[in-house]
Parts: sequence; C-alpha cells; structure tokens
Amino acid sequence: MPTDLPALADLTPARLRERWTALGLRGEPPHFRQALVRGLAWHLQQKARGGLDADTRRLLRAAVRNAPTPASQQKAHTQRRKQHNPVPLPEGTTLVRTW
Repeated sequence: MPTDLPALADLTPARLRERWTALGLRGEPPHFRQALVRGLAWHLQQKARGGLDADTRRLLRAAVRNAPTPASQQKAHTQRRKQHNPVPLPEGTTLVRTW
C-alpha cells in the first residue's frame, strides 16, 4: 500500500476504497474518486505531521456548536411552506409543464 501522496493519484477507485477501509477511516468511503484521494491524503498528512492543534480543534467545535442545525433550517423552511395555501387538485388531474 502506498504511503506517499503522489502514489494515490495512480490508484483505481477500487484500490482507493480498499485503502480507506484498511486505514480504518470512519464512515463509508466517498463515491467520487477526487473525494477519496483528498480524504486519504488528509489522513496521511495528519498521521505524518500531526493533526490540528488544540486551539483550532476548539474553534472548530465552537463553530459547529453555533451553526444552525438542519432541524432548525427544516423548521424554518416548513413554516414558509405552510404560509402558501395551494389549490387542491381534483383526483386524476394531470399536470403539464410548458417550456
């Protein structure tokens, strides 16, 4: 298994996924080759040079904690949609879009 970053560019997507699993990375490997290469490269660099320093990790955790959650975003979206009262369509209606 290659450990240097340029060698990752020569691997097939199947070999990249094998490498992902062999390194024990969390979650399912990305489906896009470029995302696989970037994720593996990040992991290899982190392993070789150390990860983020404590201050950066703390700032990232705070940013995630203060970011709007998908649930709150969904709630706001749902409230906007509820204000719109669509006309009920009779059963069997066919909708046609004209371009």
